[in-house]
Amino acid sequence: MGWYDQRFVYLILFVALLFLAPRLARERDQRLCLVMVLGLNPIMGSDVIFGQNDVFILAWVLFSIYLLQRGHLTWSLVMLGLACASKPTAWFLIPFYLLYLVRQEGFVQGADLKSLAVTLFRKTVPLILVLALLLLPFAVWDFDALFDDVWRWRGGTAEVPYQITGWGLANLVLALGLVQSRLDYFPFWIPELLVCLPLLAVLLWRQWTRNSISSMLYHYAVLALAFLYTSRFMNENYLGYILAVLALAFFIDQWYPAHRTTSPPQ
Repeated sequence: MGWYDQRFVYLILFVALLFLAPRLARERDQRLCLVMVLGLNPIMGSDVIFGQNDVFILAWVLFSIYLLQRGHLTWSLVMLGLACASKPTAWFLIPFYLLYLVRQEGFVQGADLKSLAVTLFRKTVPLILVLALLLLPFAVWDFDALFDDVWRWRGGTAEVPYQITGWGLANLVLALGLVQSRLDYFPFWIPELLVCLPLLAVLLWRQWTRNSISSMLYHYAVLALAFLYTSRFMNENYLGYILAVLALAFFIDQWYPAHRTTSPPQ
């Protein structure tokens, strides 16, 4: 019959991200602190032990940031595509990543909207191809099942939905008796839109004026946290993931220019 345990995949990626993480920072104490926050994060450690996939997503995000920091845009986009194809948690990074590229590359100046869109599309072809290669086969096979698993299940409209639970707005919905059962439907999409759309606009404006990889990660973490808080469930493993992204944002070295002349620390 054979034998397989997905946790070994998560463990390998966990070790790999702990190996690469200190290379994102410049000072020795910053490297040690970053590894400490990632490696000794009890929630992330529990994720690996019990086979939750947040380490899997975090690894691809970290690989993408590592490659972007060193100017390897194509491979960075490939890693981002793997993260986004693995779990919707990574989707919230895309608008800030794309805005970072627009501002960092400087092709906004003198460009109209059409030429800007064409240039951005050309640069992000690796991301699009990875998503297409990994998601299209499932969409062709059974799009309704794919949509049911990605959206209806977590939105509460599937035949057997995920229960209303966690540490966010769901607790208030349960406490006020707005639903009779944890499995009942509640329109969480309304608070999600009311909170996340204005927040997205503010965060994009802020990054437009303070563009950096650190800002990109901070804004990603804030938007993801707001969405998860107002959604049907926000489990503790999401908080561990958000903490890890915030640690990356805080400790990442910002001294690399777009076209640096100094070698990064080894």
